[in-house]
Amino acid sequence: MPPKKKRRTDTPQSSPSAAEPTTPDLASWPGWCEIESEPAFFTTILKDIGVRDLRVQEVFGVDDDALAILPKPVHAVIFLFKYQQDSTAEQVQETKCPSHVWFANQIPQYACGTVALLNIVNNISSLELGQPLESFKDYTQSFDPIARGYAIDSLDFVRRIHNSFARDTDMLNIDSLMRDRKDIMMQRQKTQAANAAKTAKAAERAAARVTNTETAPGKLRSNPLRKARPTKPVAEDEEDQDPEESGFHFVAYMPIGDDVWKLDGLDSFPTAVGTIHPGRDWLSVIQNSISVRMAQYEEGQMQFSLMAVVQDPVIEDRRVLAQNVLSLQKIELRLNETSQDWCSYTSPESEENVLFGSSMEYGLTDEMLAKATMPENMTRQLRSSCPESLLKVRQELITNQAGCRAQVRDSQQAEKLDVKESMHRRHDYGSFVKLWMQALADEGALKSLLDEELR
Repeated sequence: MPPKKKRRTDTPQSSPSAAEPTTPDLASWPGWCEIESEPAFFTTILKDIGVRDLRVQEVFGVDDDALAILPKPVHAVIFLFKYQQDSTAEQVQETKCPSHVWFANQIPQYACGTVALLNIVNNISSLELGQPLESFKDYTQSFDPIARGYAIDSLDFVRRIHNSFARDTDMLNIDSLMRDRKDIMMQRQKTQAANAAKTAKAAERAAARVTNTETAPGKLRSNPLRKARPTKPVAEDEEDQDPEESGFHFVAYMPIGDDVWKLDGLDSFPTAVGTIHPGRDWLSVIQNSISVRMAQYEEGQMQFSLMAVVQDPVIEDRRVLAQNVLSLQKIELRLNETSQDWCSYTSPESEENVLFGSSMEYGLTDEMLAKATMPENMTRQLRSSCPESLLKVRQELITNQAGCRAQVRDSQQAEKLDVKESMHRRHDYGSFVKLWMQALADEGALKSLLDEELR
């Protein structure tokens, strides 16, 4: 905006309608912002609301090879697609929510991502949810889906975490959309009321003509239904909206009990997709369902994405590392029993980075080591009384540990990247850009740039 020039005469104040909209206060904003289909954001939301040991990662296909490389166990998948009314339901929806399925409807708009996450984590047994979410689950256990949806909309601490990804422009745009939709609904109500009034008057006139016809002999009776044909009301789904601007929607699929369920917050109730047969991976049940969804879009259109909710790989990586360290400890104890000078056959310089106990760097605690168990073959090898054999096993453990440490480092690096990605998304650069543009305008730089562009 160009700098204002002082004038001697008073200038009329701008009208409120022309004023720049006020940015809502994020802490008290009642809306829900849209969230991109970025696994790092979903992982961050889970951790921030108190859920532990889970990670969300991208899935690059529904074929066997793409699903086989996912860390196990896979608790659920989240399917994002460009929303369109599904005319061919996979299964007949339940007429009520089964007691063993925790399912909530999506009441707040733009909250489908977090609703999908809550529908997932509240159905994973033995999962550490954190005290606030655990209390929420217990409180809503007897609720029906729609009441749970309203409860989510009132769950301030979850909404604040969800909206931590909202920028000022996001809130302003959503508020503007909600006002526009409110205006559209009010206009529709007025139109429907006017149409109803016209229909009533037409019916009155038709009834009057019928009465006149009955009193006038020799004339044909008028058909009141033909004269009083009602005007078609405006349907809710007949908005003046470009189909290309239709929104995206998150839906969860996961195994609960013996069945795979589709948990779509826009459905009244959850949908049983198929039964999990013994020896069959539950992911194979949803392959066809998701493939059918994907086939609805033209080739080349990226109108969908798929993410998996898995056990955080760092848990398994640390478990393997703890098993290795425990085995080393046991081997050395056994060597102390069988030989007094076995250390002279080792090379301390080459073992500088080897872990023989807990490590803060790798997140390996004494508690993890206490819970670790040795593999059966290692237990058999510990029975040996031959120092040479025990030294050979020790060297194999040291060699294998290098790979274990690398796996933990990779998992920890992935966690750091998630944090960094979320931090950049949560930081609102809009204020900086606005101040920078204002400074350029004050210096007259923008005008010269515009003039140069127009020449």
